[in-house]
Amino acid sequence: MPVAYTFPVLPPSLLFGISNRGTSIIVVHPEVQISCFLVARSDPGELNGLSCSSRRRRLNAAAGGGGGGGGTHVVDNAPSRTSSLAASTSTIEIPVTCYQLIGVSEKAEKDEVVKSVLNLKKADAEEGYTMEAAAARQDLLMDVRDKLLFEPEYAGNLKENIAPKSPLRIPWAWLPAALCLLQEVGEEKLVLDIGRAALRHLDSKSFIHDIFLSMALAECAVAKDAFEANKVSQGFEALARAQSFLKSKVTLAKLALLSQVTGACILVATCLACLI
Repeated sequence: MPVAYTFPVLPPSLLFGISNRGTSIIVVHPEVQISCFLVARSDPGELNGLSCSSRRRRLNAAAGGGGGGGGTHVVDNAPSRTSSLAASTSTIEIPVTCYQLIGVSEKAEKDEVVKSVLNLKKADAEEGYTMEAAAARQDLLMDVRDKLLFEPEYAGNLKENIAPKSPLRIPWAWLPAALCLLQEVGEEKLVLDIGRAALRHLDSKSFIHDIFLSMALAECAVAKDAFEANKVSQGFEALARAQSFLKSKVTLAKLALLSQVTGACILVATCLACLI
């Protein structure tokens, strides 16, 4: 007979159940939903499989009776970035192409580029980013579109075997926007590699909140992929890294994502303990 159990001390958005068919876990964040299913073999303590699925969902602007236009979800009390002149004029190189920033292949036609940019532009930045990062994201999208449409060196030429320009040099103020976009289009490894490299520079200090948020979201995606591949320990490690990033800044610790990542770790650990 199936037995259902709800973990009593965790947020309502974290659902935990045990039945004779296995153990299910669902972790819901406004942008990222992680769900796992653990199945025990007939032999006590044996783990037959853990599958995990994730879907990214955009938050629609809450229409307060007004007109159109998407809202931008930003964290309360996010650090203000009235940067110094040096920080605003310095640049950084990132090892990506314009195509990668908008999630299309190098074979994409111009209409595909325009369509992808429009879709990303219409969508809001993920919840928790600063207003500066959200605004820079829009500016970066327009810059990428113009470069791919009107500057051949950035678009490259497949027929002539000319690769698209990379790395790209962008203002430091656009780095959070670049990481935000890369995370949105599924380039988690690039987010983590670029983020780690950026953190070694003093110029990153003004953008730590947004850099850490992008890296935390990327680690959540890495965890999802690990669970889907039945690599449970790697999934735990990725969630732990995401948790560490979110705990590193007071403004990030206020996000619901931290409690949900922490809850996910507790839930998966509890499920595994039940199978031992």
